[in-house]
Amino acid sequence: MRFWLSGPRLFNGLVRPGISFSGKELAVWGKKPPTIAGAGMLGIFKRDTDGAIFLGVTDQNGENEHLANVKPVAAFAFSSADAAITAREGAIVRLAKHLNTDGLLVGASVGQAVSSIRAEAAALGLPAQFARVTIEAPTEDKPDWAETPTAQAIGLILFLLCVLAIVVHGLS
Repeated sequence: MRFWLSGPRLFNGLVRPGISFSGKELAVWGKKPPTIAGAGMLGIFKRDTDGAIFLGVTDQNGENEHLANVKPVAAFAFSSADAAITAREGAIVRLAKHLNTDGLLVGASVGQAVSSIRAEAAALGLPAQFARVTIEAPTEDKPDWAETPTAQAIGLILFLLCVLAIVVHGLS
């Protein structure tokens, strides 16, 4: 449900400024992002070239510690590195048909990897905190919104409406 807070009517009721918001929009104001320790992190990484997925625990990946062309897509925070390793091993067993000889998951989606880690953590009674990781490309320099032709046209139309309202109000 959306709530509407109205301002005073302007130009003899022609314009009624206000703001609307929902309860969900208010709920996020008081929440702080969770703090996550590095020791018990289980990351899900996706390789750009073929889409293979790697499940990595901080400093516990052996020869796959520094894979090239991978980007993080999700992470789980566990209480310890041992808990993260246990959950990773169980998730790999759950996804065994997708396991390649190099230890990467081929043909599995990120959703399947997340689901298998969640299921394994729940089965072992390990509390795991999920965090989605998004990597965005650097933004280009964009013109200020007020400098675009669309914004200038909207501003001109609003100005003409205000002038029209003043003239109509003055004639009545």
